[in-house]
Amino acid sequence: IKRPPSLGWKTLENPNRLTRIFKFRSEEKFNAFVLDVLEHQAETGHHGRLTVQYPQVKIDVWTHTLNDITEVDLEWAKAVNEIYEGYNE
Repeated sequence: IKRPPSLGWKTLENPNRLTRIFKFRSEEKFNAFVLDVLEHQAETGHHGRLTVQYPQVKIDVWTHTLNDITEVDLEWAKAVNEIYEGYNE
């Protein structure tokens, strides 16, 4: 299993995947973050599994065809971390 891109992401198995929970204090920032992540998915063509329930968003990401974590997933998770930094209070 490859290492997560930075703090906050953990690796889980069955399938091997990266996972992280993002927490928010304001519903406005929560909603904006979700929209930014959806836009990122559309731009990259790579999609995570989002569990959206205010005040948190849980994201799991892996390469579905391989049921494993690839470089694409690591880069994708890093980009989501950068999106989150813009909303971190």
